[in-house]
Amino acid sequence: MKENINLNNSKKDSYINEQIVTNERVINAQNKRYLSEFMDDLPENVMLNKVTTGCGMTTVALSNNRKYVIAVPFVALIQNKLEHCKYNNINALGVYGNSNSYDEIIEFKGDKIITTYDSLGKVTKALEERKDIMHWKILIDEAHKLVDSASFRTEAVQTVLDSYNKYGSYVFGTATPIDDRYQLPQLRNIPKEKINWGNLTPVNVNFCRYDQNIYDVATVIVTKFLDGREKGNAHIFINSVKGIISIINKLKSSGNSNPNQIRIVCADNNYNNDSVSKGLNGEYKVESINSHVKKINFYTATAFEGCDIYDEDGKTIILTDGSKDHTKIDIITVLPQIIGRIRNTKYKNTVRLYYNKSPFFSDITENEYERSVKSKIQEAEDIVKKYHEGSDMEKEMIFEYASKSSYLRVNADNICVNELALYNEMHNFSTLNKTFYVSNNGKSKIIRDGIKTINTIDYVYIEDDKVEIKGINKKIVGKRVAFKDECEDYFRLMENPPSFPKVYKDKFDKVIQNGFEILGEDKMRALKLRKKDISNELIKVDKLKSSTDKIVELLNLTNGKFYSNQSLKKEIQKVYDVLEIISTAKAVDVEKWYDVKKSKHQNSLGYTIINCKFQKPLQIMK
Repeated sequence: MKENINLNNSKKDSYINEQIVTNERVINAQNKRYLSEFMDDLPENVMLNKVTTGCGMTTVALSNNRKYVIAVPFVALIQNKLEHCKYNNINALGVYGNSNSYDEIIEFKGDKIITTYDSLGKVTKALEERKDIMHWKILIDEAHKLVDSASFRTEAVQTVLDSYNKYGSYVFGTATPIDDRYQLPQLRNIPKEKINWGNLTPVNVNFCRYDQNIYDVATVIVTKFLDGREKGNAHIFINSVKGIISIINKLKSSGNSNPNQIRIVCADNNYNNDSVSKGLNGEYKVESINSHVKKINFYTATAFEGCDIYDEDGKTIILTDGSKDHTKIDIITVLPQIIGRIRNTKYKNTVRLYYNKSPFFSDITENEYERSVKSKIQEAEDIVKKYHEGSDMEKEMIFEYASKSSYLRVNADNICVNELALYNEMHNFSTLNKTFYVSNNGKSKIIRDGIKTINTIDYVYIEDDKVEIKGINKKIVGKRVAFKDECEDYFRLMENPPSFPKVYKDKFDKVIQNGFEILGEDKMRALKLRKKDISNELIKVDKLKSSTDKIVELLNLTNGKFYSNQSLKKEIQKVYDVLEIISTAKAVDVEKWYDVKKSKHQNSLGYTIINCKFQKPLQIMK
């Protein structure tokens, strides 16, 4: 029978302010790096705070001779650990979705089962039927996800809460422990143990807040890796498949998209596969966490926690768009988890964070936010009441609304209040506001430089230089750029020509490149950075062209088009002036360079151009 969480009003009014005192046993591991260096098995019946990621907690459970069920939040984590088992000849069974039959679990002869939270119920039932469940120990890996996921994976969370006590022993493991005030009630009284690793290396968080489109910023950053201006490989953690598609389409518009250099790792389901295929015209596909690392690697939440990524040249970049409901929480609250994903990188203790302001990173106090959440819980209770009292039509409408609400739980023919959302929302708010070193600038809370200690690790926040979406960067993201701004960008870059590769240089307008090389910056500025004037000057000084070639190129008349005598005199005189030809232009002069037909159009006499008498020079600069 399920143990549902039902809070009466008095509990809901007081739980946040309740002072919970919990003793925590400390396990000293001075000068050690991995748990396997000082323990053969994980502690039993505890909430284990391992403090740092990559210390081998799951490896201990997989490598010893105990029977273990390891419950993890994501399928990608199972696939990642199964690869480890295969490499180390460990007989392990992965259970998720429809990947296994019930009988396969019953008949499994090995000692290691790795399952998702969602499928844990099936594993538990099978082991109960085998009558050996008390011989198994369960590890709830990434245990903080039980609260992180409480508002949208309610059934999976409830499955874990209903299952863990049925095993011979259990251990909840995490590197990002939950504050007792926001912990799920069933888990609050579990004894706690914490690893003391001694002096841990501080983590540098280079951050920058943006008010404009964060995906434009990401596109510019990715381009730097692709064209060689930045060394190493980019590992970008972003909880939005649509965001990834947007970035790659921007790369495509500027000619920087290459499937051989860009990898997309997200949940392997029909929705994501269809979105990636359709959104990127079939040029890209969803790849496994175990696939080969590329120059650019995108990861959604499926790889935020637990997965092992190996890349000595990998750089960690976190991208969070606070304006998106599905991105405003996950990345920020699991910052310590993401930092440790790339196990062997030379940049292990540095992460770059680019963010928009999040609704959770707001200017209201914790108590004010708490009242807001509780009011939504009350609204949910009112909706449930209306549902049970309403007509069939009203029930249908309410049911559809409830299926999209994090404050309501939906099953086959009923809805109820999701009390777990209360803990989830408050945990997210608290984590976001406590993770960063923040201050109030008089208008809003902002991250600022400083040191913040989180779970005994020092995070050094350093404000990064802002990527400006102007000049050539505007062109990179597919936007129209002012020629003058593009010139200024080129001048700045040419102060140190070896600092950027030719492939990047070639993104600039040919008129700018040739103008700088032939005319120089001073002459271009004297021409007020006007494209037409610079183009004309380049033609004028070209020693390889005859005067006739220059005249034809500057006039650039169109075959089949009618030109009045008046307009021809005007255009020819402009050419004479540019080339410093001392002569008064006449319309008839056009017959020197073009085969023409005298014509009349709307009472104006002139010429229709038939063909140029000379081969027109190749106009590579216009």
